[in-house]
Amino acid sequence: MTNTRHHQLLLLLLFLAASTNALITPLKRDTLILAFDGVIAPTAQTHAKLAIQAALRTWPHLKENPNINIIDDEEANNTDDDNNDWLVNKMMALSHLHMPSDMGCERVLLARMLLEEQKLDEQRSVGKRGKYASKFHPTSTTEPPQSTDDTTTASKGRSNNNIGSRPLTVGEISVNWSDGACLLDTLSVRYHVNRSNPLPIIQKCL
Repeated sequence: MTNTRHHQLLLLLLFLAASTNALITPLKRDTLILAFDGVIAPTAQTHAKLAIQAALRTWPHLKENPNINIIDDEEANNTDDDNNDWLVNKMMALSHLHMPSDMGCERVLLARMLLEEQKLDEQRSVGKRGKYASKFHPTSTTEPPQSTDDTTTASKGRSNNNIGSRPLTVGEISVNWSDGACLLDTLSVRYHVNRSNPLPIIQKCL
């Protein structure tokens, strides 16, 4: 009886192995990547704030952007303020984007792009209400309201060039981050630091 049981068990194991191999073989070319970031702890908000702070350190001129409020410039560019919720919210909504580097340096490029995209909007979406607009656009701005007096020809030209411009939506960025317009590659070139690859410099600022 013992030998029979061993024989039956061996046949069962061989059958399971053959079945498993038949199921796995067609999938050998696929690669499955499991990301546990954010599963144990809500890290998306922390990553977003760190990326924003690193962007301000890497490109100090961003501190003059009217859509972000710097509370304490000497304390790691503290951006923990309600007026900055729109940027953190949008960064968190894009936390699923693939960041090739170990430290997620590319997330810093994303933070700068969101700030500059919002500035291009020229405050048209500031203070708007709605499920999307109120969450992903500033409720107020640090930039004083523009005078109603006549402006210079240059100012008029800049305004005319931006007529109809608006920040990219979360969906548009998601679709074009790695594919389509390849935003990731484009930003790596556009946001150079003294014509050098910005990623090593960003890494030092994180």
